[in-house]
Amino acid sequence: MIVGHYGCGGVRAAITGIECGIVDYWLHSVRELDSRHPQDAGSAFMPS
Repeated sequence: MIVGHYGCGGVRAAITGIECGIVDYWLHSVRELDSRHPQDAGSAFMPS
């Protein structure tokens, strides 16, 4: 489960691969999850 506030920039950066400096340490687990299940994690930002 990926949890962030509505429109979370950190989660979006993790999924899109944008580097954020020191916060990349905290985003590592989200990036790893997205790399293992890209069809699932990326859907969080798809319009419904």
